[in-house]
Amino acid sequence: GGDGHVAAFSSAGLAFDGSVKPDVVAPGVALLTAGVGGGAVTVNGTSGAAATVAGAAALLAQARPALSADALAGLLVSTARPIAGDTVTAQGAGVADAGAAVAGEVAASPATLALDPSATAGRGMHASFTLTNLSTRELRVTLGIRTDEGAAAVDFTVRPAHVVLARGGSMLVHVDAVIASHAAGTGTADGAVVGSVAGGGAIRVPWAITFGGAPVELIRSASLSSAT
Repeated sequence: GGDGHVAAFSSAGLAFDGSVKPDVVAPGVALLTAGVGGGAVTVNGTSGAAATVAGAAALLAQARPALSADALAGLLVSTARPIAGDTVTAQGAGVADAGAAVAGEVAASPATLALDPSATAGRGMHASFTLTNLSTRELRVTLGIRTDEGAAAVDFTVRPAHVVLARGGSMLVHVDAVIASHAAGTGTADGAVVGSVAGGGAIRVPWAITFGGAPVELIRSASLSSAT
């Protein structure tokens, strides 16, 4: 938005499986573009933001043609710039940054974590992601958790906390979470697994946990008919 935060018309919340959406955000207010029949007009909307991210992805693919689609997506998300004061459920990893992505050395797959979409006290959750070295040097990455607590406290463990990746190497990272208190309200807890790369560089893998009762079954029953 014009105030530097996610626009009010942009959707927010988790996907049905508890995964973070959107992955990233981009400018979508008063974007200058070509008008029908000539001239220039400004547009507002998430479709304009999506086109901006597509352009960043194209630049990244041109700069690093050897990378797979999964690696390109992982770099765009892992190197995004978080917006202070906006929730993970509104911004995902933050603002896509093509320059940071081009220089990125490590990416996560999946790029965001899916935890329990409706958690209760004492509930344990598990997620995992693969870290891949996309650089030409050995990387040493120290991993930790950044948390903005919502309606309940959440305790995290990241295994392993220190990763050494050879050139082109990968390693599976496990994230365990336990709801450490009863929920007081419905505020979403969110944050990110943060990786600090020795010699410079960092990555973020965002997560979010919602509170407020069991998930709703959208389809209660289903049957097949041979006639219709």
